[in-house]
Amino acid sequence: MVEFTRKEKKIFGDIAALSKRLADDRLYEIVAEEISQGDFDAVAQLKALEKANGNEELARAGYARHRIRRLKDLAAEYAIIEKVQRKADKEAEQNRHDVAWEKAREKAREEASEDPLPW
Repeated sequence: MVEFTRKEKKIFGDIAALSKRLADDRLYEIVAEEISQGDFDAVAQLKALEKANGNEELARAGYARHRIRRLKDLAAEYAIIEKVQRKADKEAEQNRHDVAWEKAREKAREEASEDPLPW
């Protein structure tokens, strides 16, 4: 299963709450900040370099496009994983409820058979 960093989870949460245009703007801000800090995504770098046929100058120019696409893809994957997890949590809670209910019914049956009504 994919593990997301705290930073990635925050990014995904931030962009999910924005309109598409604002989300794109926010992604550009994030990528600009990453670039200024020298924090490059290896996959996006390789894709940019490949697209630029090894030309590093062109690769640097195309890096943001690849990084933004990658962040969008990761955000979509994260949303799917979160949805599946919420569903699994809900099913587990329902199962716990059903088990507790059955135990309570069984206990009530046992108590009723031990102490029959006097009529």
